[in-house]
Formats: sequence, structure tokens, C-alpha cells
Amino acid sequence: MGLFNFLFKKDKNKLVNTVKVEENVIKPKEVQINKKKEKITFKVEGISDIVIQREIKSMVKEEKDINDLYEGLSNEKILEKYLDEDKIYEVRMSGDHEIQLIQEPENRYDPTAIKVVHEEIGHVGYVPAADCKKVKKAIEDGYSVEWRLTGGKYKVIENDSEKNMKVVKINNNTFGMTIVLTVT
Repeated sequence: MGLFNFLFKKDKNKLVNTVKVEENVIKPKEVQINKKKEKITFKVEGISDIVIQREIKSMVKEEKDINDLYEGLSNEKILEKYLDEDKIYEVRMSGDHEIQLIQEPENRYDPTAIKVVHEEIGHVGYVPAADCKKVKKAIEDGYSVEWRLTGGKYKVIENDSEKNMKVVKINNNTFGMTIVLTVT
């Protein structure tokens, strides 16, 4: 029986050791993969057209609130708060739904062209050619849109050498539009 006890103890030890090893095993947790949503950012091309600029100016004129012009700041506050290179725009306009992207396979210049249409302004330009492939996929997969108007009138601090002091001047840039698509 000594042999039997020896064998039995050995088997029992194996079982105990096996259990101990299994207790120390760290099982992988189920990990949820949060797929990061792709963002596509581009500046609309062709927006410098005179007719489009006129339409944008008309929309800006209708939308601007006299109290919010130039962030509601007086020239004195601008001089206190900002640096010489800062631009304080007359208005800030943006939105999250007024844009449609329309593929134009019949476009004689570029069959991959995608037209950008704003519901109030109309046709404002095109997706840059370099971004058309990604934007086409976003149209197929679904997307949400954010847009921001850029340019227009702005105030900037300049040195007035005649007065020997800093002054606020009004300048003007052509309007533009930046679009951010989030693929859903």
C-alpha cells in the first residue's frame, strides 16, 4: 500500500497544482472596440465666384445681429484683449445640417466631382478633387456634417506711424467655407 499512497499523493498533488495554476490564470476580458469615427475636413473649392460671394454676403447681412458684431467688442476692448496679428471677424456663422453633397457623374470636367449646396445660398462650390474618393465613401456609408463660414470683414490691430499708436482697422477677405464630415 505504500506504493498506492505514493501514487495517489502524486496524482492528488498534480490535481492541486493544476487547480492552483488555473486559479492564477488571468482570463482576457471581453473588450468592446470603440471604432473611432472618421472625420473628413476640407475647404470648399470654387467659392470665390462673384455670384456665390454676393449670395453669402446677402445671407450674412440677414443673419448678423448688431450686438454680436466683432464678438460684441468695442475697438478699445480689442486693443486691450488681442495681439496685432489676431483677426476678429464681423460675424461667425456655422451650422450642422444645411449642406448637401451631390455627386456629379455627368460633370464634363471631372466625373468624380461632388457639388456642395447650402440650403439658403445654393451651389457654393465643390469638394476638392483630392478628397472626392473619401467623401464619396462617406455619402455611401452615411455622414453628419458641420460647416463654418470663413472670411468676410474683420478687425485687426495695426501700428499707425502718423499717430504713433496702435489702432483698429477693418479689412476684408473673400468668404470661404470649411466642412467637417463625420462618417456614421
